[in-house]
Amino acid sequence: MYNILSLLPNLPEQQLFWYSSLIYCVVIFIAVVSIFKDEFTYLRYSHNLALPLLGIGFLLVPFLSGGSIIISFLFFQMGFAVFDFFVWMILCYIAKTTENKRQVFAIGFFIVTLSMFGSSLFHQGITLYVTNVIQQINTLSILAAIIMFVSVILFINLFTISKINYDKPDDSITLAESGATSDNVVEQLSPTIAFSEYGLTAREQQVLDLLLKGYNNPNICNSLNISNNTLKTHLRNIYRKVEVSNRQELIDVYYSQK
Repeated sequence: MYNILSLLPNLPEQQLFWYSSLIYCVVIFIAVVSIFKDEFTYLRYSHNLALPLLGIGFLLVPFLSGGSIIISFLFFQMGFAVFDFFVWMILCYIAKTTENKRQVFAIGFFIVTLSMFGSSLFHQGITLYVTNVIQQINTLSILAAIIMFVSVILFINLFTISKINYDKPDDSITLAESGATSDNVVEQLSPTIAFSEYGLTAREQQVLDLLLKGYNNPNICNSLNISNNTLKTHLRNIYRKVEVSNRQELIDVYYSQK
């Protein structure tokens, strides 16, 4: 992207480099703080921030000239910084949740670097073409911006559909087909029965029930219509009453009592 924008006339390359590097570092710092504060629960929403920033950057290119083009490039850098950081964090998170951590991370690293190398070759292949049709850069920028914003809408719709399908029970599976017996069906429908002796409140039981069914923090908040801070308060109370320190220990207690 920097190479393509450098084809534009009157581009302050030296200022562009330092300002873009500064904004990249600031965004990465904010992303690091936010992602570790929320414990990886919002990784899936990174596109909601990255794509609009990139889209705004593309949209501003036709309307800026000279030194003001740096505004557009700063939006590019913010979008790329968010996307770049969250790609690596998602890769680390996926590797962490698998048995073959090193192999999974190595494969992901290979895919990411191969994509970067391929995009560099693609740029070299189209550089001459872009140079010959530089007068069409405004049209390309507007088209790219439209694609970015449409992508955001598509991502949101896909997530909404997947969330509805995830939350909705499958009525087509009967008790006989699932292999459940009359002795354990109650436990399957309400996992919190195993924690009845810990004196949990009704709301804490609802939170625990969704947690043991595999819901993550955002889905629990949406299902119970509570804020993230309220959820964290309930989780701390649950951990204190069950005498555990984290979610994994809570799950271990559940399976040890089954």
